Amino acid sequence: MVASPVVRAAIGTDDADRCAAILTDAFADDPVTIWLIPEPDDRAEAFYGYFHLFVRHGQDVGTVHLAGDHGCAVWLPSDAPDATVLDDELQRLCGRHAPRFTQFGQIVHDRHPAGPKHDYLMLLGTTTTSQGRGLGSALLSHRQHQLDPTGMPTYLEATTQRSAKGLYARAGYRPHGHPIQFPDGLQTYPLWRDPQPPEK
Repeated sequence: MVASPVVRAAIGTDDADRCAAILTDAFADDPVTIWLIPEPDDRAEAFYGYFHLFVRHGQDVGTVHLAGDHGCAVWLPSDAPDATVLDDELQRLCGRHAPRFTQFGQIVHDRHPAGPKHDYLMLLGTTTTSQGRGLGSALLSHRQHQLDPTGMPTYLEATTQRSAKGLYARAGYRPHGHPIQFPDGLQTYPLWRDPQPPEK
């Protein structure tokens, strides 16, 4: 029997470094990251900085969790300060690809539900060598057990149909409107989860 992964809060610079490395590996060949930066050599360097920026933002205003050393989730409250304060740093990190990031962020922002108040799963990833071992489910379950008693729903955008219909559907997420459309045929899948009553 495989032991359940230990999920804990990601605190401080060392954990932020670890989370950024996990997410960079997890999203190396993701449809969204390929759409944002088509060139593989540019992608890894830019996304490590990008993920590090938003992990630190999550540590400041939201919740960041680690599952062992191979899984990370970044949650933001829906009333968190607007991340546009990070725009200058994003421009520096993304260089010539910055307009694509700006376009992506605006499209996602325009489809983000205005209410009710909710927790937003901005990022969830596990290292490629650890996928399929329950780390993603453990990260979701950990946060849901914290939020369900408070009556707080959650929202996310899945980057693939596979994760939308697999990992997230098993965790209770359901489609929230039609897929989000981007230029060149990219789609993401908005999902919503209402809080669940305690098991009897």
